[in-house]
Amino acid sequence: MTLISLILALALEQLRPLGNRNRVWLLFTRYANHLERNLNAGAERHGVLAWLAAIVPALLLSLLLFYSLKAMSPVLALAFNVLVLYLTMGFRHFSSAFSEISQALAEGREYDARVALASWTGLPTAELSVEEISRLAIEQG
Repeated sequence: MTLISLILALALEQLRPLGNRNRVWLLFTRYANHLERNLNAGAERHGVLAWLAAIVPALLLSLLLFYSLKAMSPVLALAFNVLVLYLTMGFRHFSSAFSEISQALAEGREYDARVALASWTGLPTAELSVEEISRLAIEQG
């Protein structure tokens, strides 16, 4: 079932890619930023705790829903798997932006790279150097 879910999710993403500002992504990003603001005291263990706080509740909820749906119907469980993968994988939601930035930098078009990075991340990029643009694009990707 896992392989079928993965293939279907990848096919769905190719047919209808989610944008980089879909609601699930934005909701999780806000949640992760909240955890970072409140749990980041600079030590590695704080990062581990924040990661656990971000992932464990979502994982437990997903497992509960999956097994509940599987008890009702394997087809519902498969559909849930595809939906979760589709909403969380997001290969295409960053690959086009990342490609646009890297191509602009390779061609020496720093302004275009800054605009693409600002559009992708929502951060101000006017004062960034080429190295900083590269670093932020890699971090975001």
